[in-house]
Amino acid sequence: MSVLSNSKVMLGAALVCLILSAPMSIISTGAVEDAVEDNFETFPTDNACADDDCTEADSDWATSTGERSYYAWNLTNPGDAEPV
Repeated sequence: MSVLSNSKVMLGAALVCLILSAPMSIISTGAVEDAVEDNFETFPTDNACADDDCTEADSDWATSTGERSYYAWNLTNPGDAEPV
């Protein structure tokens, strides 16, 4: 009798996987969130600054000429909105 044909062994393995998946998902979610926060905490200034003091911006960051699209699902004050 092989392991795959034994339904009790397969059921036990499935239960172990289900039981371990809950704590592992919590641990991995927290680890990913912390890694993203650490890596992107200074990301905008790392890419935009021309020097270490960030007193000058890189030429491609100083002015933006690209097209921008803005979407508003619920605009309650259209008269107060300033055009960009």
